[in-house]
Amino acid sequence: MSMPEPTVSTPAALQPMNPAAGDGLHPLALAFLGGQGLDEAHPAMQTEMEAMSESLRKSVLKCDPKQLIGFLWGQLLMGQLGGVAEGGDEDNRTGLDDLMFALEYVHAVLSSHAVSEHGKSAATEDVNAVLKLAVELRQHALMYCMVAARRTPDGLFGPETGTVAMQAMTSWVTLRGHRYQALEAEFFEFVLAPHDDALQSTYGAGAKEIASGIQAAVDAVIPGTVLLRQREVSRAGLRALKVDV
Repeated sequence: MSMPEPTVSTPAALQPMNPAAGDGLHPLALAFLGGQGLDEAHPAMQTEMEAMSESLRKSVLKCDPKQLIGFLWGQLLMGQLGGVAEGGDEDNRTGLDDLMFALEYVHAVLSSHAVSEHGKSAATEDVNAVLKLAVELRQHALMYCMVAARRTPDGLFGPETGTVAMQAMTSWVTLRGHRYQALEAEFFEFVLAPHDDALQSTYGAGAKEIASGIQAAVDAVIPGTVLLRQREVSRAGLRALKVDV
């Protein structure tokens, strides 16, 4: 399968804003409201976001997994060759984040469906549709976070409660695809616990076992990542001293 050129353009990354300042909403979020009040817009945006997620799921399952993942990895490679590296411009940075976001959702969909449900399509328009839908979902989710945070009443953090809610919710969106964190087991055990019986009957493993497995996978990545970074730093230091490496 030939690697098609990406057809998705995305706006610059959105920065968290203080919902108590000025009108309290990013201009793009105001545009999303379409003249509606926050209370009316909030459930409508949530419903639309759920529908977008379902469309993305169906689009992923339409594609051949190897071709789809190969396409996304190909875009990452071309981005790296084209300068999407540390210190690159903001538009490229956003494009890289979109690809990582798409990859995480593709992995989630494929891993939660039987192989018999995986699609066979390798058509350019189908794999491009997955990336396009993922970008739109990420954009919409960020807008939703802004609206939801604006509706947050004063709480533990007083008038800054909305700001804290904004940062927490937008971070949960933007960390997709960049989730190499040290602590995963506690979170997954908490969110999977209500589904423990279903998990046991379907997979033969409960919330605690699955959470422990995810934590073990994360722990296995960390030593290699740290070692690689240490080697990069050492080589950079030797180059600065004009020592052959």
